[in-house]
Amino acid sequence: MDKSLEQLLESLEDYWRKIDLPLLAKLEPGIDPDGIEPRNFDGVLPQELKALYKWKNGIKPEFATDLIGRLSLFSGGIPMPMPKVWWVQDTMGGAGDLAVGSAGDLGVSGAGDLGWSRTKIPIFESGGGEFFLLDCDVTTPEFGQILFYSPGSIDFDLTISIYDSLITLFQTVLQSYKAGLYQVDDNQMMVVADYPKLHRLEKELNPKSGYWKLFDW
Repeated sequence: MDKSLEQLLESLEDYWRKIDLPLLAKLEPGIDPDGIEPRNFDGVLPQELKALYKWKNGIKPEFATDLIGRLSLFSGGIPMPMPKVWWVQDTMGGAGDLAVGSAGDLGVSGAGDLGWSRTKIPIFESGGGEFFLLDCDVTTPEFGQILFYSPGSIDFDLTISIYDSLITLFQTVLQSYKAGLYQVDDNQMMVVADYPKLHRLEKELNPKSGYWKLFDW
């Protein structure tokens, strides 16, 4: 039987404690999910998102300026605290909606070039201007999917699906740590031991996501 997200997070934390992962001490304790107050948002928050933030609320403020490799939960993914989620959403949410309409009629120069629709929110960041977005549009089959937002990509246009759900994301993370694909070096930096093997695992566990189909892993 498939594990719930709560069970996966519990298993992941148990394993992290077993290997004494430094990142665990840098994660803020969880929050009351009923207290989440969305801003600049037109979607529905999935139950898995609430479970994630009940578990941990992103990186503690005192570690926010630490090196990216010391804050990464998975390759390219730094967990965002809820206040930062809505701070970024205020700036970037809705900008992508203009790309669908006639931005020129609104008198907005370059509108639609950056950002995402208000039915998506950022929950992980790369530290270099890229974000992992949660699709919160309950009216579409993509509800609950994770999208990779990369304004500098030449392989896709701004966003592409990368994890089928929060559950498959954390299945991937847990298996990657247990398989030794994610390791920590002497400087407490998370490193990938075998990129081809990691990408094959990511592709296997996320068959609906387009990112893993772009390349011959």
